[in-house]
Amino acid sequence: MERWLRLPLALSKAGQFDEAINEFHRLLDEVDWRLNIEVPRQRPGGDPPRSVFLEKFGHLSRFQIYEQMSFACKRQNMLEPAARYILLADQHYQAFLDMSVESYYHRSTHERATTDHNPSA
Repeated sequence: MERWLRLPLALSKAGQFDEAINEFHRLLDEVDWRLNIEVPRQRPGGDPPRSVFLEKFGHLSRFQIYEQMSFACKRQNMLEPAARYILLADQHYQAFLDMSVESYYHRSTHERATTDHNPSA
């Protein structure tokens, strides 16, 4: 993520706020594409599936981007957008935490067990 954020952070620190925000938005638009390229492929049927990792780290990436957007707005004394961005950051961070690998494993194991014991389901 540090590599992704270099340009917008440099733009923000150089006083080019609008360009920095545009770059942050471009990064948000590209999170799924970038993660799809950078997250190693797992074997098919891996537990948990690769899609779970992509979704989980998509939330973490968005958290980090929104957090930096909030800091950039605060530096410009733009408190209303800063508050909106930090709220979005917190929502993505909570979603990241809610998607722990252990909870996924427990849910998937439980769902399989329930299905196996209830043939009518």
